[in-house]
Amino acid sequence: MKSIFWKVENNTVVIHSHRLITFLEQAGFAKMIINKDYVLIRHTDNIISDISKLKIKDLLLNYIKENEQGERRDLVLDYFIRNSGVYCGENLLECIRTINPESIFGNKEKEYFFFRNCCIEVTKDHIRRKEYSELEGTIWEKQKAQHDFHFTQEKSEFEVFIENVCRKDQERINALRSAIGYLLVSYKDPSSAKAVIFIDEKLSDNAFGRSGKGLVSKAVSEMKNVLKIDGKNFTFDRNFMFQSVDQDTQLIIFDDVKKKFSFEKLFSILTEGLTIEKKNKNEYRVPYERSPKILITTNHTVEGTDDSSLDRQFVVEFSDYYNAQHKPRDEFGHLFFDEWNEEQWTAFYNYMAECCRYYLQNGLKSYEYVNLTRKKLIDSTSAEFEEFMNDLPLNAEFNKRELFDQFRKEYEDFGQTKQNLLSKWTKIYADLYNLELIERKSGTERYIKFIAKAYNAAKSHNLN
Repeated sequence: MKSIFWKVENNTVVIHSHRLITFLEQAGFAKMIINKDYVLIRHTDNIISDISKLKIKDLLLNYIKENEQGERRDLVLDYFIRNSGVYCGENLLECIRTINPESIFGNKEKEYFFFRNCCIEVTKDHIRRKEYSELEGTIWEKQKAQHDFHFTQEKSEFEVFIENVCRKDQERINALRSAIGYLLVSYKDPSSAKAVIFIDEKLSDNAFGRSGKGLVSKAVSEMKNVLKIDGKNFTFDRNFMFQSVDQDTQLIIFDDVKKKFSFEKLFSILTEGLTIEKKNKNEYRVPYERSPKILITTNHTVEGTDDSSLDRQFVVEFSDYYNAQHKPRDEFGHLFFDEWNEEQWTAFYNYMAECCRYYLQNGLKSYEYVNLTRKKLIDSTSAEFEEFMNDLPLNAEFNKRELFDQFRKEYEDFGQTKQNLLSKWTKIYADLYNLELIERKSGTERYIKFIAKAYNAAKSHNLN
């Protein structure tokens, strides 16, 4: 039962600070310590909400209005308003109890998703509905989707969309489904710490876009608490670059990153966790197991052809089925998300839960890239060098000087290209196609040849 925290005697109002604190605590208010700072929260029915001092003031004013009448009410309100800086100030609010509730996180066997009417538990074997009162732990209010969840057998428009961006190729569909599931699962496997990268399949000198990458990232943000960063204007050299990351941020999306995006700067976040620095506040560290996952969308390949970079990337190509001339709205007759009815939302949520379940069953599913290797080589060297090297047979030895002279002769724009740069490009070529680069010296001449490390690598070389 909530208590009255004031009294009136002889037209004099007295507010008891300890009773006011008790009243707030009975209403679910508390504070949480994050390193050396604290946040005010409200904790009810296993759900935590961020609370401002203004909301506390509103609650106290309304409570006074509900429990007093006439002149007496005016007297109490006037006194409280004049002294609200004291009774809603830091000195008093810091005395509210401190709690450290156990949050609900998925693990390698299960994941949870939260809706207005219920939550669902997803494992590799089932998708099960649960009431919030059944949960053993707490969630943040911001984690809840703004729709209800119900089971349905209806096929989602979003599933059709996924099939189309993958050209109905089942291996590609499975790869994208597993990538979506990976982003939805909170658990982070240290042996598989990867950034998911969505890229256009199409080879083009110009930025292509409009292929659907943004819609898939939007779909994930409908299920998880996401921080979206403008990739075109982002720089790792800026102070407080991750100050918008909160304790409940589950995914960081670097949207439409530029060509020279410094992927290696993400290595520590992918494998060690994230340090948050905010203006005028103490920095704090989010441990690896609670740190956000990373999604990158781009029209270009992401820098890095070495093993460390490639091992930390899971890339999915998007076909040009959708483009500037043919958008999902042209096919489905309305905008995704903004113009969906409840039935369409229900089908979407069921499909996303199935993607999560698919990942828990299968992990990340690779597929045979369409143009990724070629795009990486072009972005790391040049289109002319990619074309030249693609015509070279494997297991054949070449005089290195003569080979480079031939390239400079065939492509006159590269006539002044230095030998050491072309040597660097051949190593990039070998790394990308999983080839062993054999070099030998005979007198003043140097010879090179490329040998496939495995049959699949040679096959990939011929296909790409």
